[in-house]
Amino acid sequence: MTTNGDPPHREPITSGQIRDARPDLADLVSLELLAVLFRPLARRPWPAATDASALCVPARDDARGDDELRALAGAAVVLRPDLASARGAAEAIAALATADFVLTASLPVAMLAAACRIPFAFWDDGRPETAAGWREFADRIGIDAPPRRTIPEGRAVYDTHIRPALAAAAPGPAPDSSLHESERLRTEAVALGLTLETARLTAEQQTRSAATDLAASHLLIERLRRKVVDSETSRRRAEQRLAVVSTAGDRLAEELRRAYSRPLRPLKSAIERAVLHFRLLFEGSLLSPESAERLRLCIAEQKPAPFRRDWFAARSSALPAARGTNPEGGTAAPLSAAAGLRAPTRPAQPKVTISLRRYLHVKMLRLAARLASPFSKRTKARFRRSADKRDPRVARPTALGPGVETPNTPRRVIQQKNALAAIGAETQVRVPTSEQPVVSIIVPTYGQVDYTMRCLASLAVNPPRLPFEVIVMDDAFPGPEVERLHRGIEGVRVIRNEVNKGFLLTCNAAAKASRGEFLLFLNNDTEVMPGAVDALVDPLRADPGIGMTGSKLVYPTGRLQEAGGIIWSDGSGWNVGRNGDPDRPEYDYRREVDYISGASIMVAAALFADLGGFDPAFAPAYCEDSDLAFRIRQRGLKVVYEPRSVVIHFEGISHGTDVNSGLKAYQVTNTERLKNRWKEVLEREHCATPAEFARARDRARHRPVILVVDHYVPEPDRDAGSRTMMSFLVALREADWVVKFWPENRLYSATYTPPLQDLGIEVLDARWPGNFENWMRTNGAFVDHVLVSRPTVAREVLMPLITLTSARLSYYGHDLHFLRMKRQADVLGDARLMTEAQEIERLERRLWRQFDVVFYPSQVEADLVQAGAPGTLAKAVIPFCYDHFEERAAPAPGQLILFVAGFAHAPNVDAAEFLVSEVMPLVHERLPDARLALVGSNPTPAVRALADDHTEVSGWVSDERLQAYYRQARVAVVPLRFGGGVKSKVIEAMAMGLPLVTTPMGAEGIDGLERIAAIHEDPRDIAASIVDLIAADDAWMRASQAGIDYARRHFSRGALKDSLLAALVPRS
Repeated sequence: MTTNGDPPHREPITSGQIRDARPDLADLVSLELLAVLFRPLARRPWPAATDASALCVPARDDARGDDELRALAGAAVVLRPDLASARGAAEAIAALATADFVLTASLPVAMLAAACRIPFAFWDDGRPETAAGWREFADRIGIDAPPRRTIPEGRAVYDTHIRPALAAAAPGPAPDSSLHESERLRTEAVALGLTLETARLTAEQQTRSAATDLAASHLLIERLRRKVVDSETSRRRAEQRLAVVSTAGDRLAEELRRAYSRPLRPLKSAIERAVLHFRLLFEGSLLSPESAERLRLCIAEQKPAPFRRDWFAARSSALPAARGTNPEGGTAAPLSAAAGLRAPTRPAQPKVTISLRRYLHVKMLRLAARLASPFSKRTKARFRRSADKRDPRVARPTALGPGVETPNTPRRVIQQKNALAAIGAETQVRVPTSEQPVVSIIVPTYGQVDYTMRCLASLAVNPPRLPFEVIVMDDAFPGPEVERLHRGIEGVRVIRNEVNKGFLLTCNAAAKASRGEFLLFLNNDTEVMPGAVDALVDPLRADPGIGMTGSKLVYPTGRLQEAGGIIWSDGSGWNVGRNGDPDRPEYDYRREVDYISGASIMVAAALFADLGGFDPAFAPAYCEDSDLAFRIRQRGLKVVYEPRSVVIHFEGISHGTDVNSGLKAYQVTNTERLKNRWKEVLEREHCATPAEFARARDRARHRPVILVVDHYVPEPDRDAGSRTMMSFLVALREADWVVKFWPENRLYSATYTPPLQDLGIEVLDARWPGNFENWMRTNGAFVDHVLVSRPTVAREVLMPLITLTSARLSYYGHDLHFLRMKRQADVLGDARLMTEAQEIERLERRLWRQFDVVFYPSQVEADLVQAGAPGTLAKAVIPFCYDHFEERAAPAPGQLILFVAGFAHAPNVDAAEFLVSEVMPLVHERLPDARLALVGSNPTPAVRALADDHTEVSGWVSDERLQAYYRQARVAVVPLRFGGGVKSKVIEAMAMGLPLVTTPMGAEGIDGLERIAAIHEDPRDIAASIVDLIAADDAWMRASQAGIDYARRHFSRGALKDSLLAALVPRS
């Protein structure tokens, strides 16, 4: 209702009212907008709009200024409403209500003006798309009103076209003035609803059309993806069929080998029997006592004795000596000054031995290789490798070339036995002990004097390099033979208990009497091999996080007895590697273990005393070593198996082997006591069953296991790629990952393999008897990550990785090989090389899609990978790190220019030739005395030919010598014209504080290097920068310090580890 003189009161229209009036429009009209449209609003004047008589409303995307728009339309105010929200719509209505005419280029504003009965017209703002939109809308609702440019033109078109059309479109009779305002507004809402419905239907049709096009695009993409998947599946199936055919060929060859070997078995047995009788005939005159004893044992067991080529070697050399002469002339050698033993007449030489059975086996393998030669080169090579591996007369290949053999523990055991065989029962043995020992060797004994004497003799023959003492604790043995300990061994402290205390308390008493920094508990039925004691000390001194170390125990036959121990979650124990080959890779690397047998363990004396020694609760013996390991771990320290410490252990001599009687019976009760004491730790940290042996061996229940595959064992002092891989391996071990390393060439390196094993890395070279697929089939389920290096290596191992493990697969390319090769082909104009580069590019692109993550040394390369293979997860990692940064107090004297590189790499060879032929002549024009040093391994003949009076070609140098070159040099230059990746020689020069001159190729991938080093491509500019650094000391010092700061900030060990782990482990 209204009162006289008051404006009509507008009742709000609610959503419910609209549903009641027009249910068919309820889903089409924006109910919230209509409710806002007709809700009474508090009038909030807009700036400069209160007195306005005409408004112009531009399109939403019109970027022209208000002044320009007012001038075009002839309006007083320009309004830019925000209709995206209810509040904005309400404010727009309030603003429109103040105007008597609206010229709008916005369709929603035109609708609002029509709903509010405000005269309006559509604005021709000079943009074709705006006018086209209005015409389409006006045609649909039946208004024949063209857009206008000014307010007067708009008023005219409203009176003649728009108002009559809207009045004719309104349903029902014209509203009466007495009609309630809300009814009138409902009618307006319905009219507006029809207009909105028309617009919505139009938009819906356009949306459906766009959706249809999008669905067709998705269908096409899906078809293409299926084709790619089908082609990849076909390729994999073809490779699998090829593998099946190859396996079938191998099996056929194996059947052939077996078939050819069967007819010779009777002949082999007959030969062995004949040899046995032959030995019987000559036993008395030619065989040594040990050989005779073995022969009698064979006869008693009725089995043929093994054939040995050195049967008569020992006795034949002894026969002339029995007549009082030396086989080489002269008299026998004097006594050994170190141990008081007679030196052997001849230097001990390892003898090659082979049994008849193995000899025939090798022969049959070589025969099978010849038979398979016409059919399969792969099968032939496999048989030949098997024969070489089983033939002790063939030296195993190494990375250092022929003649360097892999570790051979059984041979060393035989040499040890021969050395100790010269000690007679009455020989006086002197152990070179010290009054100020670093190591106290404790040998508890109760009888078994012969074994104790051999143990002490082994210490005399193989004394540690560190000062040491030997304490023999006699646990009150009543027999008279113990007197031999006092008169047969010199340099040993023999302490006798007044009463029998048992093994455990005897060891504790000896520890209290010791004077050394470290305690070595050594059973009396053991013999130490060369270097065994020092190898236990080295880890304790190098790593304060290690609390106890223990030896590799072997049987007197040379077979493995124990390589550390496992304790399962139920408290039971397991000796790793029993009766295995002691030189297998899985037993030949330093690793953390659950416990180590007390036959040979070392612990710091202070730690042992702080722990109270062995716990008397386990007296008299057994499980005291395991309990000590648990208590050491409780202190946050590690218990480590050290394979370089090899000790022969005559197992069971001290306490027997029967757990139902004697001292051995305590093993059962103490095992239960150990389980009850450490029950929570066992359940939390230890594996449950032997099915988890691969993880239990490395204490890896909660540690990630990674397999790293590269072409050979890293040689960090020879090439940059090896330096990167070595840095990665060290970083992974520092992060406490379990690391397995597979060199594709399977070669053992006497120089580079042991350092990896000392880091705790299992190196799976040819000592592991199987191929990569065999290893993955056995261990793939326990591997969490696989890191493969280089494209050619990845190509060989990809199929077993995809089929035999669910580990996360990572690929490190070192650089983009195809890009480097293309650049080289462009520089050299080599079409053949360009073809090879294209082949490598296809390989690399295929590999990127197969791995979960791909990483390269620089972000530039990672971006190229993602651009070339969309969807590939590519990351950048820091490839090099340094622990030492050389701060310079003054410039180096002289005019030495240094280029460090591995010259087996083609880009470095080209750079050396470019430097000598094009840059150095320009340098010599201004500095005639300037010298150039080309330092690095594997210089080619072309590089060696560059040497002259001003140029030195050094070849490989040690790290110490390389640092000396850096300190003597005035400038480092890296003149690469092609290549790829981040260059280690650039980073190394900065870390050593040596100013650098390089090319854009040498600086590639190193952000910000242009602010630190001189980067030029033209030989004249390179030469000028070299001369400037030699001539100006101030510039030299600034460049030196800037390089050091940059290297320390970006290439520290911590930065490399963080970047590597971030690339390997996805963020959750």
